[in-house]
Amino acid sequence: MRLSLILSAIFVLSCLSTYYLLSNSHQDLLNPAGQSPLGGATATPTPDPLRPITLLILGYAGANHDGGYLTDTVILAHLNPRTLQLHLISLPRDLWITLPLSPQGYPAKINHAYAIGRDDQKYPAKPEAFTGQSGGLSLAKVVVSQVTGLPVDYALAVNFDGFRRIINLLGGLAIDVPYAFTDPWYPVAGHEQDTCGFTPEDVATLSAALKGEALEHQFPCRFETLHFDAGRQTLDADQALKFVRSRHALNGGGDFGRGLRQQALLKSLQASLIRPANLGKLPQLFTTVIQHLQTDIPLLALPDLLALPFKPQDLNVASLTLDQANLFRQTVSQDGQYILVPANDSGFTAIQAYLKTALTANPSPIKKN
Repeated sequence: MRLSLILSAIFVLSCLSTYYLLSNSHQDLLNPAGQSPLGGATATPTPDPLRPITLLILGYAGANHDGGYLTDTVILAHLNPRTLQLHLISLPRDLWITLPLSPQGYPAKINHAYAIGRDDQKYPAKPEAFTGQSGGLSLAKVVVSQVTGLPVDYALAVNFDGFRRIINLLGGLAIDVPYAFTDPWYPVAGHEQDTCGFTPEDVATLSAALKGEALEHQFPCRFETLHFDAGRQTLDADQALKFVRSRHALNGGGDFGRGLRQQALLKSLQASLIRPANLGKLPQLFTTVIQHLQTDIPLLALPDLLALPFKPQDLNVASLTLDQANLFRQTVSQDGQYILVPANDSGFTAIQAYLKTALTANPSPIKKN
């Protein structure tokens, strides 16, 4: 039995047997309240069953966190069934884009797309395509397609409590940490508003004089120091989340370093999900994923996905992190936000050309024994 498009699609489109689970007495898990989270647009038939498939993977903190629906993880998984190549394309969360919410557009960081799309109360004038339960996924798919030049077939969003529960069920993850790093400014949950001994008047004065990280660093009690050594190590759920969310490391920090670490976790999760010792955990894992996942993968698409002629272990997984110096430049938005914009005036053309070259390199299929 292989698990698919609900579990390992979260991270690598690895296990294509969710259809088996869905069609064999597991509909109650999928639809406990009468509405399936697997709703969405009907799959469009294609004459080429081996055409590339793309899945947008979004990870967010959840409603109990500040900015809980801003997506810390924005990864486009590009699967070529013909060559057995699976590319994980990490997009920096601070990438400045224009959301198609009005004729004039709405400038924002790319990690706001999902949050804005799902918030009809604060953004009541959005186009109908970006409203309702699926508005967040729909808007995120459109802007990621605009940036990458690639069609986005499906999207999936999972909150970090779901990540934590999955990793705990698997007994932790053995992750190949690509490099050692120390992050002295990792936020401590629940301490976001601590005053660290300052009076309300002091806080008001600091807030008026400083912005961004300069202001945040005046309150060291809100943060802890993280350190990870390079090499393979087993991380529990809390350690794994800190590993992928850290973005202020003194070396290899920021969105680009975090993208590499997120991809290292995805590869580890893929390997763990297909390990024979974890087969007995599949029903519980499936239930956990359903509770914490939103996706527009329609049930009608699952038979075709299940029929793809490969096994998860056959895939050659490669990482693509958009960190090339000639692709982006750092700047500040009019309202003082740190942002990334295309390095030249041609918009996202250079990014799209880079991805086109990377996705077509070494197209030979993996040889099977």
